[in-house]
Amino acid sequence: MSPKIRWNKPRCRPSNNEAKNVPCARSGHTLSISGNAGFLFGGLCAGLDDKIARPLNELHVLKTVSSEFEWCLLELADGQKPLARWRHTASIYDGTQIIIFGGYHTASLRLSDVWVFNTVSMEWQQPHFDQDPGFIANGSHPASSTWPGLPAPRGGHSATLIGHSMFMFGGYGGHGSIRRLFFAPISILTISVPQVTQDATWMIFIALMFERGHGRELLRRDGPRSGALATNPVRLKHHCSFWGAGMLHNNLMIFS
Repeated sequence: MSPKIRWNKPRCRPSNNEAKNVPCARSGHTLSISGNAGFLFGGLCAGLDDKIARPLNELHVLKTVSSEFEWCLLELADGQKPLARWRHTASIYDGTQIIIFGGYHTASLRLSDVWVFNTVSMEWQQPHFDQDPGFIANGSHPASSTWPGLPAPRGGHSATLIGHSMFMFGGYGGHGSIRRLFFAPISILTISVPQVTQDATWMIFIALMFERGHGRELLRRDGPRSGALATNPVRLKHHCSFWGAGMLHNNLMIFS
């Protein structure tokens, strides 16, 4: 008999019965599972008093070792954690490191920074301390001079980590009247050491989609989702959507 697949809502309580340890309602956040804990970061939340939407850089830890789950807010100083953001990506590397890339900081400021949270030491780290946070005042996004190959600022992209490489695709970025959707080429972050450090390198890979013998670039899109089907060869499954211009996609693409 096949097992039943169903949703279940566990009981969750705040650590020390303090209300601050329970995450507020939000969207555009990430939830990463490492071991017996979940790590909830960022998102867009409406204020309790003025109802004004604000980005968050809180990190809540969900402990799942007992039948009743427990939420706990990890409190760090502002200089020791990323800028507030939503619609970023979070990828787990080596089981203990959560790689955060990009996202929206405000309605007009997109980010291109990389942060790594170590689930053992419970600390944030930046592979490159002198990364530019995102778009500059005139809305342009020049190539990074400190980290060659660093992708342009964006949010709503996808990131899939396979082995020692993180494959990033798509997303939306812009400032003021200059708005751009990003698509192929695919950006690849290669990690050559057990930790994500300055030795990590970015590579831009231009991929074409072949249909009936003809190659063309994949349509630009915001909000794609991807997952690994196999590790050799690399295959990323994209069930993608496109935000804007009144167009939505339901095509399934495979990157090998």
